[in-house]
Amino acid sequence: MNWINKKSSTLMYHRFMDNSFFAYLQQLEILVFFSGYPLIYLLIRSLESEQSAGGNILKKMGILLPYAYALTGTLFFGFEIKNLSPDFTIAHITERVQHPFLFGWATLSLIFWVPAVNRFPWVSLIHSFVFLFLIVKGILMNGIASSGDNGFLKNNMRVYTMSLLLNLAALIVVYLLSFLSKVKSGKAGA
Repeated sequence: MNWINKKSSTLMYHRFMDNSFFAYLQQLEILVFFSGYPLIYLLIRSLESEQSAGGNILKKMGILLPYAYALTGTLFFGFEIKNLSPDFTIAHITERVQHPFLFGWATLSLIFWVPAVNRFPWVSLIHSFVFLFLIVKGILMNGIASSGDNGFLKNNMRVYTMSLLLNLAALIVVYLLSFLSKVKSGKAGA
């Protein structure tokens, strides 16, 4: 009986810590969507604190940061639904989702659409630190271990750059939608 428990726990370990190509691709997908958010968040917050009292754009962007994070989460969820279609059976989902914890954590970003949750923008920053940790860990572990091979480091930096651009675009879209809704309601003033 002890052998069965040991074997099943080993199988569970390999299921969640698989080093297969598909697991790597799914991790890259998640990192592209979420790893750049902390830098965007900190950049907007630092510029907002340095801005003069007359400017409202960065202050408004600071308030909208959790909505931008939720938009990124929505795009991720839509991308994963597209990848899962047309077979939405439990067996197919279990086979497709290589990192269930990361997938669940990424999907949890949808909760930032709820106004009670995004009232505290720093919670979205804390939520995104998991993804930043993964990309930093990958750069440190593989970049240092393979000092002669720059391919892995270049790939991770491309992933991080794409994530920065995606999160910046999401923030701009959320800001423009917010601005347009104010213009439509007659309260134009960033």
